[in-house]
Amino acid sequence: MSFLVQFRMYSNTFRLNFAVTQYTITTSSQPVAGGTTAGGGTFDGGSLRTVVATAAQGYRFVNWKENGTVVSTDASYPFTLNSHRTLVATFEALPCTHAWGAWSVATPATCATAGERSRLCNICGASEKETLAALGHDMPAAWTERAAAACEVAGEEFRKCTRCTFEETRAIAALAHAWGEWTVTKEPTVSADGEETRTCSLCGKEETRAIEKLPQVTGIVETRRTSLAQSTSATSLQAWTCHGLLRVTGLTVGETLRIYSASGALVHHSIATSGEADVPLRAQGVYIVHSGDNTVKVVF
Repeated sequence: MSFLVQFRMYSNTFRLNFAVTQYTITTSSQPVAGGTTAGGGTFDGGSLRTVVATAAQGYRFVNWKENGTVVSTDASYPFTLNSHRTLVATFEALPCTHAWGAWSVATPATCATAGERSRLCNICGASEKETLAALGHDMPAAWTERAAAACEVAGEEFRKCTRCTFEETRAIAALAHAWGEWTVTKEPTVSADGEETRTCSLCGKEETRAIEKLPQVTGIVETRRTSLAQSTSATSLQAWTCHGLLRVTGLTVGETLRIYSASGALVHHSIATSGEADVPLRAQGVYIVHSGDNTVKVVF
Protein backbone atom coordinates (compact mmCIF):
# COMPACT_ATOMS: atom_id res chain seq x y z
CA MET A 1 0.00 0.00 0.00
CA SER A 2 1.36 3.47 -0.86
CA PHE A 3 0.30 7.15 -0.63
CA LEU A 4 1.52 10.53 -2.05
CA VAL A 5 2.22 13.66 0.04
CA GLN A 6 2.72 17.00 -1.82
CA PHE A 7 3.71 20.33 -0.16
CA ARG A 8 5.14 23.72 -1.22
CA MET A 9 7.98 25.53 0.52
CA TYR A 10 8.76 29.04 -0.68
CA SER A 11 8.85 28.85 -4.42
CA ASN A 12 9.51 25.11 -4.46
CA THR A 13 7.02 22.29 -4.61
CA PHE A 14 7.90 18.91 -2.96
CA ARG A 15 6.30 15.54 -3.54
CA LEU A 16 6.83 12.55 -1.10
CA ASN A 17 5.72 8.99 -1.99
CA PHE A 18 5.25 6.61 1.06
CA ALA A 19 4.68 2.77 0.84
CA VAL A 20 2.82 0.89 3.75
CA THR A 21 3.65 -2.79 4.24
CA GLN A 22 0.78 -5.25 4.90
CA TYR A 23 0.93 -8.51 6.89
CA THR A 24 -1.29 -11.63 7.13
CA ILE A 25 -2.69 -13.14 10.32
CA THR A 26 -3.55 -16.88 10.06
CA THR A 27 -5.49 -18.56 12.92
CA SER A 28 -6.49 -22.21 13.59
CA SER A 29 -7.80 -24.48 16.38
CA GLN A 30 -6.14 -27.49 18.04
CA PRO A 31 -8.00 -29.79 18.21
CA VAL A 32 -10.32 -28.68 15.44
CA ALA A 33 -13.42 -29.75 17.45
CA GLY A 34 -12.17 -27.75 20.46
CA GLY A 35 -13.46 -24.38 19.31
CA THR A 36 -13.34 -21.56 16.74
CA THR A 37 -11.08 -18.56 16.09
CA ALA A 38 -11.65 -15.06 14.70
CA GLY A 39 -9.44 -12.08 13.77
CA GLY A 40 -7.40 -13.54 10.92
CA GLY A 41 -6.80 -11.73 7.59
CA THR A 42 -4.44 -9.28 5.85
CA PHE A 43 -3.85 -5.88 7.52
CA ASP A 44 -1.53 -2.89 7.49
CA GLY A 45 1.68 -3.23 9.34
CA GLY A 46 1.76 -1.33 12.61
CA SER A 47 -1.99 -1.67 13.16
CA LEU A 48 -3.40 -2.96 16.44
CA ARG A 49 -5.08 -6.35 15.86
CA THR A 50 -6.95 -8.78 18.15
CA VAL A 51 -7.58 -12.48 17.66
CA VAL A 52 -10.34 -14.24 19.64
CA ALA A 53 -10.71 -17.95 20.51
CA THR A 54 -14.11 -19.40 21.48
CA ALA A 55 -14.26 -22.89 23.09
CA ALA A 56 -16.84 -25.43 21.93
CA GLN A 57 -19.15 -27.21 24.36
CA GLY A 58 -17.17 -29.66 26.45
CA TYR A 59 -13.84 -27.84 25.90
CA ARG A 60 -11.94 -24.93 27.48
CA PHE A 61 -9.42 -22.50 25.99
CA VAL A 62 -5.80 -23.05 27.13
CA ASN A 63 -3.53 -20.64 25.20
CA TRP A 64 -2.40 -19.12 21.92
CA LYS A 65 0.76 -20.58 20.40
CA GLU A 66 3.00 -19.50 17.59
CA ASN A 67 5.55 -21.97 16.24
CA GLY A 68 4.93 -24.10 19.36
CA THR A 69 5.60 -21.24 21.78
CA VAL A 70 2.89 -19.86 24.06
CA VAL A 71 2.30 -16.19 23.24
CA SER A 72 -0.87 -15.60 25.31
CA THR A 73 -3.13 -17.35 27.79
CA ASP A 74 -6.04 -14.99 27.12
CA ALA A 75 -8.74 -16.06 24.71
CA SER A 76 -8.76 -12.47 23.37
CA TYR A 77 -5.17 -11.71 22.33
CA PRO A 78 -4.33 -8.08 21.19
CA PHE A 79 -1.03 -7.19 19.51
CA THR A 80 0.59 -4.73 17.08
CA LEU A 81 0.96 -6.27 13.65
CA ASN A 82 4.57 -6.01 12.56
CA SER A 83 4.97 -9.30 10.72
CA HIS A 84 3.08 -12.24 9.35
CA ARG A 85 1.53 -14.22 12.24
CA THR A 86 0.45 -17.87 12.37
CA LEU A 87 -1.44 -18.38 15.61
CA VAL A 88 -2.93 -21.63 16.97
CA ALA A 89 -5.62 -21.60 19.65
CA THR A 90 -5.16 -24.61 21.93
CA PHE A 91 -8.18 -26.19 23.62
CA GLU A 92 -8.58 -29.17 25.98
CA ALA A 93 -11.60 -31.34 26.70
CA LEU A 94 -13.40 -30.79 29.98
CA PRO A 95 -14.30 -33.77 32.21
CA CYS A 96 -17.83 -34.52 31.03
CA THR A 97 -20.63 -34.79 33.56
CA HIS A 98 -22.37 -37.03 31.00
CA ALA A 99 -26.02 -36.64 30.18
CA TRP A 100 -26.76 -40.24 29.31
CA GLY A 101 -29.44 -41.18 26.85
CA ALA A 102 -31.72 -44.22 27.08
CA TRP A 103 -30.30 -47.73 27.20
CA SER A 104 -30.41 -49.70 23.95
CA VAL A 105 -30.29 -53.51 24.18
CA ALA A 106 -27.81 -54.92 21.68
CA THR A 107 -27.95 -58.55 22.81
CA PRO A 108 -30.91 -59.72 24.93
CA ALA A 109 -30.10 -61.99 27.89
CA THR A 110 -31.44 -65.54 27.79
CA CYS A 111 -31.98 -68.17 30.47
CA ALA A 112 -28.41 -69.47 30.11
CA THR A 113 -26.39 -66.62 28.49
CA ALA A 114 -25.67 -63.00 29.41
CA GLY A 115 -26.73 -60.08 27.19
CA GLU A 116 -25.48 -56.52 26.63
CA ARG A 117 -26.90 -52.99 26.42
CA SER A 118 -25.33 -49.56 25.71
CA ARG A 119 -26.08 -45.82 25.88
CA LEU A 120 -24.54 -42.56 24.58
CA CYS A 121 -23.72 -39.26 26.30
CA ASN A 122 -25.72 -36.40 24.79
CA ILE A 123 -22.87 -33.96 25.55
CA CYS A 124 -19.62 -35.63 24.51
CA GLY A 125 -20.85 -38.68 22.59
CA ALA A 126 -19.09 -41.14 24.89
CA SER A 127 -20.58 -44.64 25.03
CA GLU A 128 -21.16 -46.92 27.99
CA LYS A 129 -21.83 -50.66 27.92
CA GLU A 130 -23.37 -52.90 30.55
CA THR A 131 -23.67 -56.68 30.80
CA LEU A 132 -27.15 -58.07 31.34
CA ALA A 133 -27.07 -61.09 33.67
CA ALA A 134 -28.42 -64.40 32.42
CA LEU A 135 -32.07 -64.74 33.41
CA GLY A 136 -31.95 -68.28 34.82
CA HIS A 137 -34.68 -70.79 34.11
CA ASP A 138 -38.25 -69.95 35.13
CA MET A 139 -39.47 -73.33 36.34
CA PRO A 140 -43.13 -73.81 37.35
CA ALA A 141 -43.86 -75.21 40.79
CA ALA A 142 -46.05 -78.04 39.46
CA TRP A 143 -44.61 -81.26 37.97
CA THR A 144 -46.31 -83.26 35.20
CA GLU A 145 -46.36 -87.05 35.31
CA ARG A 146 -44.81 -88.68 32.24
CA ALA A 147 -44.80 -92.30 33.42
CA ALA A 148 -46.76 -93.58 36.41
CA ALA A 149 -44.94 -95.53 39.10
CA ALA A 150 -45.84 -99.21 39.52
CA CYS A 151 -44.89 -101.94 41.95
CA GLU A 152 -41.08 -102.28 41.87
CA VAL A 153 -40.90 -99.86 38.88
CA ALA A 154 -40.12 -96.14 39.31
CA GLY A 155 -42.12 -93.55 37.37
CA GLU A 156 -41.07 -90.16 36.01
CA GLU A 157 -42.33 -86.60 36.12
CA PHE A 158 -41.09 -83.43 34.40
CA ARG A 159 -41.44 -79.66 34.18
CA LYS A 160 -40.37 -77.15 31.50
CA CYS A 161 -38.97 -73.63 31.65
CA THR A 162 -41.62 -71.06 30.69
CA ARG A 163 -39.04 -69.05 28.66
CA CYS A 164 -37.03 -71.71 26.80
CA THR A 165 -37.01 -75.41 25.92
CA PHE A 166 -35.07 -76.57 29.00
CA GLU A 167 -36.69 -79.58 30.70
CA GLU A 168 -36.08 -81.02 34.15
CA THR A 169 -37.04 -84.58 35.17
CA ARG A 170 -37.15 -86.52 38.41
CA ALA A 171 -38.06 -90.06 39.42
CA ILE A 172 -41.28 -91.08 41.14
CA ALA A 173 -40.57 -93.75 43.76
CA ALA A 174 -41.72 -97.26 42.89
CA LEU A 175 -44.88 -98.40 44.71
CA ALA A 176 -44.78 -101.00 47.46
CA HIS A 177 -46.89 -104.12 46.93
CA ALA A 178 -50.33 -104.10 48.58
CA TRP A 179 -50.37 -107.72 49.73
CA GLY A 180 -53.55 -109.58 50.58
CA GLU A 181 -53.93 -112.28 53.24
CA TRP A 182 -52.01 -115.54 52.98
CA THR A 183 -54.08 -118.40 51.55
CA VAL A 184 -53.13 -122.09 51.93
CA THR A 185 -52.78 -123.59 48.46
CA LYS A 186 -51.19 -126.88 49.55
CA GLU A 187 -51.64 -128.58 52.90
CA PRO A 188 -48.49 -129.84 54.64
CA THR A 189 -48.11 -133.51 55.60
CA VAL A 190 -45.69 -135.34 57.85
CA SER A 191 -43.54 -136.05 54.77
CA ALA A 192 -43.80 -132.85 52.74
CA ASP A 193 -44.04 -129.07 53.25
CA GLY A 194 -47.21 -127.24 52.37
CA GLU A 195 -47.54 -123.89 50.62
CA GLU A 196 -49.46 -120.66 51.04
CA THR A 197 -49.86 -117.73 48.64
CA ARG A 198 -50.73 -114.04 48.75
CA THR A 199 -51.46 -111.63 45.87
CA CYS A 200 -50.72 -107.90 45.36
CA SER A 201 -53.95 -105.99 44.72
CA LEU A 202 -52.09 -103.39 42.59
CA CYS A 203 -50.11 -105.45 40.09
CA GLY A 204 -51.39 -109.02 40.58
CA LYS A 205 -47.99 -110.41 41.52
CA GLU A 206 -48.11 -113.57 43.64
CA GLU A 207 -45.79 -114.47 46.47
CA THR A 208 -45.53 -117.95 47.97
CA ARG A 209 -43.94 -119.39 51.04
CA ALA A 210 -43.60 -122.88 52.46
CA ILE A 211 -45.62 -124.31 55.35
CA GLU A 212 -43.45 -126.61 57.42
CA LYS A 213 -44.37 -130.26 57.15
CA LEU A 214 -46.18 -131.79 60.12
CA PRO A 215 -43.94 -132.95 62.96
CA GLN A 216 -43.67 -136.60 63.84
CA VAL A 217 -45.51 -136.81 67.16
CA THR A 218 -45.62 -139.96 69.25
CA GLY A 219 -47.47 -140.76 72.42
CA ILE A 220 -51.01 -139.46 72.14
CA VAL A 221 -52.07 -137.72 75.29
CA GLU A 222 -55.30 -139.33 76.36
CA THR A 223 -57.56 -136.64 77.72
CA ARG A 224 -61.07 -136.14 78.76
CA ARG A 225 -63.08 -133.05 78.06
CA THR A 226 -61.56 -131.17 80.98
CA SER A 227 -57.98 -132.46 80.80
CA LEU A 228 -54.82 -130.56 79.79
CA ALA A 229 -52.43 -131.66 77.04
CA GLN A 230 -48.80 -130.52 77.37
CA SER A 231 -46.47 -129.60 74.48
CA THR A 232 -44.19 -132.32 73.20
CA SER A 233 -41.27 -129.83 73.57
CA ALA A 234 -40.15 -128.00 76.64
CA THR A 235 -42.29 -124.87 76.03
CA SER A 236 -45.27 -123.12 77.58
CA LEU A 237 -47.69 -124.10 74.77
CA GLN A 238 -50.79 -125.79 76.29
CA ALA A 239 -54.17 -126.91 74.96
CA TRP A 240 -57.46 -127.38 76.88
CA THR A 241 -60.48 -129.16 75.51
CA CYS A 242 -63.81 -128.44 77.06
CA HIS A 243 -67.41 -128.41 75.80
CA GLY A 244 -66.49 -128.47 72.13
CA LEU A 245 -63.81 -125.71 72.39
CA LEU A 246 -60.07 -126.06 72.23
CA ARG A 247 -58.36 -123.37 74.27
CA VAL A 248 -54.71 -122.87 73.35
CA THR A 249 -52.44 -120.86 75.66
CA GLY A 250 -48.78 -119.91 75.61
CA LEU A 251 -49.01 -118.47 72.07
CA THR A 252 -46.55 -115.86 70.73
CA VAL A 253 -48.24 -112.83 69.11
CA GLY A 254 -47.65 -112.84 65.37
CA GLU A 255 -46.98 -116.55 65.01
CA THR A 256 -49.23 -118.81 62.97
CA LEU A 257 -51.56 -121.20 64.82
CA ARG A 258 -52.50 -124.33 62.86
CA ILE A 259 -54.67 -127.24 63.99
CA TYR A 260 -54.68 -130.46 61.98
CA SER A 261 -56.86 -133.56 62.12
CA ALA A 262 -55.29 -137.01 62.60
CA SER A 263 -55.42 -137.46 58.81
CA GLY A 264 -53.34 -134.32 58.28
CA ALA A 265 -56.19 -132.07 57.14
CA LEU A 266 -55.89 -128.43 58.24
CA VAL A 267 -58.98 -127.57 60.29
CA HIS A 268 -57.86 -124.16 61.62
CA HIS A 269 -55.39 -121.48 60.54
CA SER A 270 -54.89 -118.05 62.13
CA ILE A 271 -52.31 -115.53 63.29
CA ALA A 272 -52.04 -115.15 67.04
CA THR A 273 -53.10 -111.70 68.23
CA SER A 274 -52.77 -112.54 71.92
CA GLY A 275 -51.31 -115.26 74.11
CA GLU A 276 -54.40 -117.53 73.85
CA ALA A 277 -57.09 -118.60 71.42
CA ASP A 278 -60.43 -120.49 71.58
CA VAL A 279 -61.12 -122.77 68.62
CA PRO A 280 -64.45 -124.65 68.19
CA LEU A 281 -64.10 -128.36 67.28
CA ARG A 282 -66.66 -130.00 65.03
CA ALA A 283 -66.05 -133.65 65.84
CA GLN A 284 -64.29 -135.92 68.26
CA GLY A 285 -60.88 -137.30 67.38
CA VAL A 286 -57.19 -136.59 67.48
CA TYR A 287 -55.98 -133.04 66.79
CA ILE A 288 -52.47 -131.69 66.39
CA VAL A 289 -51.94 -128.10 67.59
CA HIS A 290 -48.89 -126.44 66.04
CA SER A 291 -47.48 -122.93 66.65
CA GLY A 292 -43.90 -121.89 65.94
CA ASP A 293 -41.63 -124.77 66.88
CA ASN A 294 -44.12 -126.22 69.40
CA THR A 295 -46.67 -128.99 68.95
CA VAL A 296 -49.42 -130.39 71.16
CA LYS A 297 -51.41 -133.53 70.33
CA VAL A 298 -54.88 -133.71 71.83
CA VAL A 299 -57.55 -136.45 71.90
CA PHE A 300 -61.05 -134.99 71.94
